[in-house]
Amino acid sequence: MGVIPKSPPESMQHHLRQRLIEHAHSRWSQLAGVDVRFRAGFAYVAGTLPSGQALPLCRLRFGGVLHTWGLAIYLRSGSTDRPAYGRVAYWWLTLLLCCAG
Repeated sequence: MGVIPKSPPESMQHHLRQRLIEHAHSRWSQLAGVDVRFRAGFAYVAGTLPSGQALPLCRLRFGGVLHTWGLAIYLRSGSTDRPAYGRVAYWWLTLLLCCAG
């Protein structure tokens, strides 16, 4: 059994949450909000539409320092998430740049 990843400190959680909210507000006006939940070394990010519907967007894996996060994108075909390899949509790339500080 593997080691459970450690969650980032509260200050890093707050910083990431604020960066994602600010970035979404400036880039994706169609979102009413962004929800970020932390559990066992992962940040689960969902966008909220004006209708109240939550859309799972991605899972970020904490890499030990503020600007090091792994990315797994949720697939629309199901409730699974997979690591992002190869071609990444532009808005996911801007999400990464947003988190990089």
